[in-house]
Amino acid sequence: MIKKYTVDTPYPVGPVHFYVKEYDDFLVLFDTGPNTNHAKEFLKQSIDLSKLKYLFVTHCHADHYGLIQFIKENSDAEIFISKYDLFRLYNLDLRIKAMSRILKEIGMADTTIEKIIGVLCMFAKEVPVPDGIRVLEEADDILEDLKISYVRCPGHSQSDIVYLLDGKAITGDVFLNGIFQTPLLDIDADYEDDRFINYLYFCDTIKKMKELEKKYEFLPGHRDYIDSVDERVKFYVSKMCERMVSLKKYLKLGDILKALKTIIPEPDAEPFKTYIKLSEILFFKDFYENPKLLLDSLKDAKIVIDNKDIMMCTD
Repeated sequence: MIKKYTVDTPYPVGPVHFYVKEYDDFLVLFDTGPNTNHAKEFLKQSIDLSKLKYLFVTHCHADHYGLIQFIKENSDAEIFISKYDLFRLYNLDLRIKAMSRILKEIGMADTTIEKIIGVLCMFAKEVPVPDGIRVLEEADDILEDLKISYVRCPGHSQSDIVYLLDGKAITGDVFLNGIFQTPLLDIDADYEDDRFINYLYFCDTIKKMKELEKKYEFLPGHRDYIDSVDERVKFYVSKMCERMVSLKKYLKLGDILKALKTIIPEPDAEPFKTYIKLSEILFFKDFYENPKLLLDSLKDAKIVIDNKDIMMCTD
């Protein structure tokens, strides 16, 4: 049996779920909650840390992996994270250099770039990362013994691991009910100097999730159950088209900075919001330049959406 626990976070997304699978004489944990004193106490009260043998992380955003240091200090659990997230955690200097170049190419002022880089550094320092973290992609034997498999479904983040066991799919933030999860700007771990193209992977993830839906019940990282992949994708696409109405003329010109300033007139004043909205706009840019990719993905997944909406916001 898989048990769900829900703990408050200090983030706009609200409370987060983590999941526990009980085996005969040990526990397996999926995600941790945020790095807050409240979450630490909640975790200690919720599960017997002396029985915790493994921790598997869906993706390294602070509300999902925030307590890995705490778990390392208070249990003997082995901690597994995707190699894509380990790249993010262990290559901050490389990411800063590449991100600075990308922001410069967009036309951002040096002061704004400095503040956005400050946000990235803040994220990196928000969660202490212990030594001895293990690579998920190298854990085949352990996963087989546990009867756990996984599928990588990136889009919101670069890893976005979906864990499969007991007819359930622990999906993290792949799709959420009633909220458009911003696909966060980062560097591609496979190419290092390039921007990770969230849109490209999002389109592929639609097809993967549609296939998973046939066999598994989804257990999301936030909010209620996922009603269906069709409904979540329709919601995401409608939000994309809605938000692109005021941005399309700038995307047509390739002017990302002007598009950003229609939302945040003074990017220096709100670096965190600037980073979030810039991530969203770059996702929209990739969508605008290649709507066929999404249309083909929807067709392959047999998800019916009025193509006129997509073509109107990308013409």
